[in-house]
Amino acid sequence: MRSKDIASRIAKCRTRLLLDSPWFGSLAMRLRIEPMPGLGTFATDGQSIRYDPTFAEKLTDEEITGVMAHEILHCALLHPFRLGTRNMTQANIAMDYAINIELHKAGFKMPEGVIPPDMQYDRMAWEQIYALRQKAGNPNPFPNGGQGSSDGLGATGQCLPSPCTGNGQKPGQAGQSPASGMSEQDWRIAVESVTNICKGIGKVPGGFEELVKSARKDVADWRAILREFVENTTPSDYSWASPNRRYIANNVYLPGVVKENLGHIAIAVDTSGSIDSASLAAFCTEINAIASEAKPDRVSVLYCDSKVHRVDEYGQDEPIEMKAVGRGGTAFQPVFDTVAKWPESPVCLLYLTDLESSDTPTEPSYPVLFVTSECVTANGPFGRTVRVATEK
Repeated sequence: MRSKDIASRIAKCRTRLLLDSPWFGSLAMRLRIEPMPGLGTFATDGQSIRYDPTFAEKLTDEEITGVMAHEILHCALLHPFRLGTRNMTQANIAMDYAINIELHKAGFKMPEGVIPPDMQYDRMAWEQIYALRQKAGNPNPFPNGGQGSSDGLGATGQCLPSPCTGNGQKPGQAGQSPASGMSEQDWRIAVESVTNICKGIGKVPGGFEELVKSARKDVADWRAILREFVENTTPSDYSWASPNRRYIANNVYLPGVVKENLGHIAIAVDTSGSIDSASLAAFCTEINAIASEAKPDRVSVLYCDSKVHRVDEYGQDEPIEMKAVGRGGTAFQPVFDTVAKWPESPVCLLYLTDLESSDTPTEPSYPVLFVTSECVTANGPFGRTVRVATEK
């Protein structure tokens, strides 16, 4: 079949998506469709859907429609912008697990050789799936030891780094898009807009709205969440000595917010041996960065498993060090009991743990943020939970 005929079939499949599944079809219109002989599959970098005409010729129209929906989900879930330095092949497998489960539920027909749906990964962000598979030694995703399609990634193809992230194959600065491309922020806005429109006509695929929300939070944004949590505990007051500059130009004088130094913060480190060194190192680096800005009066680091073994104290501007020491099981309550004996409560407590505790602690009066690895799916018993993503 001639390349022109293949291009015509693919264009018709996009139109079919627009009519039958307007959520997918509307997002598909944001992507260029480009032939790439020799690619061996379909692929997207957030700017276009690329396809190998020889590969596409072997697919039915239903299968082409399913593959296009797959590539659109890569973009809607911001995958091309979040590859980072991870292994490309293993990242694609994790992404395909996250996507193909949802396409299977939605009734899309996929070609033979795709990454098969595995319900143990249901509703997980791909970063979590990547971490879990890496922990398990990256087992072969194909039944009976098969290899899927010729590229080893499954017939649904590849997610490529976006040129908008600065690490793609084409020029581009982080956060910016080429004149004809889509940035991460563009996709955020597009997906939100299309979802709202389709909700009004009852055409949002079941569960996809929640899927998009859950895939964008916690793992990818853990640094922002951690920073926001600590900053929100910083004491502040209003002062006429520092008027709000936003209104001065209009001759309106209002008191400005004056931030004081952050008080005493507590950090509990689970030493049961279940916190990997990469997560601990990433967490420690970010804590030091936050401390250099917020300038806490004091930082107390508690090392604990089923009891508190040691408390290290750090003063203002003193570098914070953390070391994991493998011991026994985990119990949360001893940390909060120890803190309760202090003369004053901390302004907040950050608890780095795998969340596998033998007890259910009593919630304290101060805010608590449970920090765990990206491969942990549970949430803390109270407060907020954030997952540390480490690229390997």
